[in-house]
Amino acid sequence: EDSAPDGFGCDLDSKNVWYKFTGTGAPQTVTLNLCTSNYDTSVMVYTGTSGNLTLIAGNDDDATCGANFGSRSKVNFNSDGTTTYYITVEGYNAFNTGIANMSVTCVASNPPAVANQDCGTALAVNLDDVAVTSDNSFGTVSPTQTSCELFGSVQDVWFSFVATSATANCIVTNGTITSSNFTVYSGACPAPVEITSSCNQNILTTATENLTGLTVGNTYFVQVWSNASEQGTFTLRMNDPSLGATTFDSSSFSSYPNPVIDVLNLSYSKNIDNVQVLNLVGQEVLTKSINATDAKVDMSNLASGTYLVRVSSENQIKTLKVIKQ
Repeated sequence: EDSAPDGFGCDLDSKNVWYKFTGTGAPQTVTLNLCTSNYDTSVMVYTGTSGNLTLIAGNDDDATCGANFGSRSKVNFNSDGTTTYYITVEGYNAFNTGIANMSVTCVASNPPAVANQDCGTALAVNLDDVAVTSDNSFGTVSPTQTSCELFGSVQDVWFSFVATSATANCIVTNGTITSSNFTVYSGACPAPVEITSSCNQNILTTATENLTGLTVGNTYFVQVWSNASEQGTFTLRMNDPSLGATTFDSSSFSSYPNPVIDVLNLSYSKNIDNVQVLNLVGQEVLTKSINATDAKVDMSNLASGTYLVRVSSENQIKTLKVIKQ
């Protein structure tokens, strides 16, 4: 089946064998494990028909196969329970042949734990150093590869943030996820551009990416993923180092309504010193001194659109995105 598409670091350039899998009628997550094979394997999973196949998952190397077996393959995919999936196993190149041992396990497939499964549904986070807990279990497969994940399909979740200065820190800490990876993008969905040297791979505890050269008001995206056997929970924290240490207590802060027609109401457990409103190119369009725990910001004279509202309190800053109708 040389006409089948290549991808996820795999191709059909060597001897291969084919299998098919049809579920039991209920959604399942299917794991294909070739770790005990005696040669350098790759595995790809397709839907469709012969001559018109669509690649949905693949893996060439999986480090979780253990020492001396990192060239073996492991991948999972989500079966809808009724579709027939076609699986091909082959060697990395024409010189890699041998005995392929593939174990197949199936577990009930839960819906993704989070909704932000792609760039277009990215979860917006603030640059306030507050940990956002997430989970990439049962994630959907990204159609593209990152610069530091070239040999397997990527099951990911996405986040977005708006730059408040030229710098930002992105911190990922593992929870139940045993090894995580993340990278950062600029541009627009559905095809943002990976920022050079921002790809972090095989994180075992915590990793920080110090971003520079950002454009104030621009939206950037963070993609977090792991391989088939390492999915789980993690936390993401974002902050702007140009603002100093940020310990703004977001749990004691509220704002409404959003979208706003005229007056934006703000409330905090500490005195709000001042409020600054910026447009998305970083220009100040409104500023107001408050010196109280509650504030009303009149945005009625502003044009419809999206604004950044900076709330300052005791040298701490919280930035929120507000839509003016």
